[in-house]
Amino acid sequence: METPVLVVGAGPTGLLLAAELRRRGVDCTLIDAREEPNHWDRATIVHARTLELMATIGLADRFLAAGVHQSRIRIF
Repeated sequence: METPVLVVGAGPTGLLLAAELRRRGVDCTLIDAREEPNHWDRATIVHARTLELMATIGLADRFLAAGVHQSRIRIF
């Protein structure tokens, strides 16, 4: 199998990169060490800069609408 781009790691960065490449018409292959997705979410917050980047590709509003809004959080 030949592909112009190999994305290694299906975490948030790899998934977004692969999706953006495909959206722009670039074929890519995404691989990950895990055989199946996690059944939990490791993220607790979305940083402001991440939302700015998501806004440039039209995703920020969808993430904000789907997310759970919190005014504070305790992490132990």
